[in-house]
Amino acid sequence: MSEPDFSNPTLMDDLKQEYEDSFDNDGQPIQDYCDDGVEQEDDNQAGSSFNDSTALASTSTEYQMQRKYTLQDLHPTLKDPRCDPNWPLANLWPVFVSNFRCADVTKLDFSLRRFFASKGLFVRWWFQQTDDYYREFQTRAGLYDMLVYFVSEKDAQLAIERCNRTIFEAYTLNVLDGREPVYFPADRTIYFKNMKSGFVFSQQFFEKHMARYGHVVCAVKYDIKTGAVEYRGTQGKHKARNAQRLWNAVPVPNDLKKQRYLEDDLRHNIQQCLQNYPDVLKVNENDAVTRWALGDPNESLLLQSHNTGRQYVAKPLRRGPTKSQTIKIQSRNDKKAQRRIYEDLRAGVQPRCYQKAKTAKKRFRKMLEAAKQEMGMNTGSPTGPYEFCL
Repeated sequence: MSEPDFSNPTLMDDLKQEYEDSFDNDGQPIQDYCDDGVEQEDDNQAGSSFNDSTALASTSTEYQMQRKYTLQDLHPTLKDPRCDPNWPLANLWPVFVSNFRCADVTKLDFSLRRFFASKGLFVRWWFQQTDDYYREFQTRAGLYDMLVYFVSEKDAQLAIERCNRTIFEAYTLNVLDGREPVYFPADRTIYFKNMKSGFVFSQQFFEKHMARYGHVVCAVKYDIKTGAVEYRGTQGKHKARNAQRLWNAVPVPNDLKKQRYLEDDLRHNIQQCLQNYPDVLKVNENDAVTRWALGDPNESLLLQSHNTGRQYVAKPLRRGPTKSQTIKIQSRNDKKAQRRIYEDLRAGVQPRCYQKAKTAKKRFRKMLEAAKQEMGMNTGSPTGPYEFCL
């Protein structure tokens, strides 16, 4: 197994070297949007990340980012009408979270709860599906999915509104409803099965590879060989189907969910867990996150990282190569262009510059003049017998 760690910048060089065709000769990433702007026309077609028929609640002034809870809030009595009243978790509201990065599994609980605390939300409980994908990939890569339970419907809605498609530890999160399925739109989605590659890769790697063809709205890996990507518009889907070379796309089912699993899928496992650990839902008032939720001024969870005194800053997702990486890519491409110029001049063939960027044309013109002088040719006008092919 080889999993690129996007929170480690030193590993990005290998990623860009292997997929060099996602960068142009100037070392810049290929644009996510199509040149004609068709992608942006379909903005309004994208469904809500919570439910296609339900508008997300906006953050109101009385519902501050750093909400303070009471003990009564942590023991809700209002039940979700979608659930059986006898269901032990009917008074809690779950969301499905995927692509959550935690390198040390022993710190997963605190890291997950602290992340949502940084959004002003208290995690009441969470549960994972421990299937083959969990054992074969998630535990090795440190990337997890889970159902996260909140004490109110408002908190669950805000968790989706504030956290879906946000970046944590350099990985993009998917945060969706944990009880109602959210489906991929077939007209803007490309779906892959039996994906074969030289290594097992993450949802983030999958999304970054597909983002070169259009603006990605949602990307999901269901297991090590199955995944789907939703684009903002239909143009991205068609471009990806025709251009990408790693995997073969299959027709998109009408009921393809964005969540890898929902609460109903794990109902038996959850019941088993609650029977084996009857105290698992009890609130520990001495817990650091709970004290923060209850308004303890001594708890500075949002500023301190776990067991360290340094300030906690989430690592941003790198959107392009660094300056040194750009120079390396540009130097490598210039050497290839220079070699082609000499080969064409010796063969009496017209050297061509296929790049549209002005800086690329300028460098090509200088290399062409230098090569002609070295070979004792009459340089003349750079646009004379040696025109640029645009």
